[in-house]
Amino acid sequence: MLKSALSFAGSALILGLVAPMALPYLNMRARQATDAEAPRMAAVQVAPAPSATVSHDVHGEASIQANANGQYPVVVTIEGQPVQMWVDTGATMVSISSRTAERIGAVADLGKPLQQVSTANGVATVTPTTLRSVSLDGIFMTDVQAQIMGPSVGDINLLGMSFLKRLVAVEQRDGWLILKQ
Repeated sequence: MLKSALSFAGSALILGLVAPMALPYLNMRARQATDAEAPRMAAVQVAPAPSATVSHDVHGEASIQANANGQYPVVVTIEGQPVQMWVDTGATMVSISSRTAERIGAVADLGKPLQQVSTANGVATVTPTTLRSVSLDGIFMTDVQAQIMGPSVGDINLLGMSFLKRLVAVEQRDGWLILKQ
């Protein structure tokens, strides 16, 4: 019993020390795309840079405001790293660029072959992967099926249905996308 109490106290102490240091970084990530992704994201958008307005509560709900083009850009944390993504209900899987995969340390699932998929820009070769952790504000998931897009596809990242279908609800209302876990 004493051993459990000491372990809990030690964990709480570490969390108390680390969390304040992480907050400035987490706030900064919502305002900036990575250097590699910023040019591609700017080319896709006519409106200002993709910094989504996101609100959340403690019950695993996030509300994402649409940009001027009616799209939902958002910063998602994958494997502890911020990743600029587009919420895409038409994408079967979470899809990350090869450059993003390299940056966050995502690797191919062993034993699963490369696949050919149809995209908005034609057929692309993808590598299956499993993301250990994916979070969007109050929503957190482990073991999310995803695919790493080949370099020819570019640097776009999509938060697709392999993440969204695990939510209780995905609702679009008055320029907001509401996600509930």
